[in-house]
Amino acid sequence: MEKEKAHWRNVLLRILAAIQYLAKNNDALRGSSDVLYEKNNGKFLGIIEMLAKFDPVISEHVRRIKGNET
Repeated sequence: MEKEKAHWRNVLLRILAAIQYLAKNNDALRGSSDVLYEKNNGKFLGIIEMLAKFDPVISEHVRRIKGNET
């Protein structure tokens, strides 16, 4: 339970950091698509996709999303 709680805390911290970055620069979060790894899915999902390449926490989160796990 604690491990899962820590995982979600870490995911949330990274998502909030991405939102804060975009808000600070007055950028829109969403594109014309709201699906990961699709063209024109916006800056927010683009940041998440980029983080997934280098960050194991977000990488695991994206894997769970794509596998429809919670």
